[in-house]
Amino acid sequence: MPSPLGPTDFFALEAGEYLERLARLAATSGGPPSEEFVRYARALRGSALMANQPEITRAAGALEGVARAYHDRARAWDAALAEVVGQSVDDLKRLVRQAREWTADDSARADRLSRALESISGRPPEGSRPATRSRGELNAGVRAFVAREGALVASALDRAGRALEADPAARDPLHNILRRMQSLRGLAALTDLSPLPEMLDSLEMAVGGLLRTS
Repeated sequence: MPSPLGPTDFFALEAGEYLERLARLAATSGGPPSEEFVRYARALRGSALMANQPEITRAAGALEGVARAYHDRARAWDAALAEVVGQSVDDLKRLVRQAREWTADDSARADRLSRALESISGRPPEGSRPATRSRGELNAGVRAFVAREGALVASALDRAGRALEADPAARDPLHNILRRMQSLRGLAALTDLSPLPEMLDSLEMAVGGLLRTS
């Protein structure tokens, strides 16, 4: 009987799927669709964060920074960037494969990759970034807004679950979840509330997968 997958094994499978998507995007003639590039880089970062892989999280975040620079037209897509992104995806694949037997050499490779990508995206090196605001420093109004909107998302999920039990072909409840998430997506302080952004990313991808299922 095969052994059940552990958290690191599951991370390797999930991250491997995102990296394959990113590899195909990097090879797209004329440049990848920018929103897809950002989405899969962000999903990779979220997967690494949830799996407690800090070095890979930083490298994936640096790749996401490059994707955002391209999305915002701060960095044009050209042959040089295509080569860098393609090579970075290959490097991340190797790092993901090493997740179970991580060494100091892997940490050094991840650090070099992160710094190289951060220099392209314009993000400052990790050590020079200002400290992330603590939970207590968030405005009380922001906390109340997040609590209220989070409860509404949870309610939409509950209603969708009940509706799908009654009619598995129903799709309106799934669209309602995506609509309900939009207010949180537009919150500027969302990045200070990890892992909420990663949870929303995962929820969006799961709902998208259900919507694509006939």
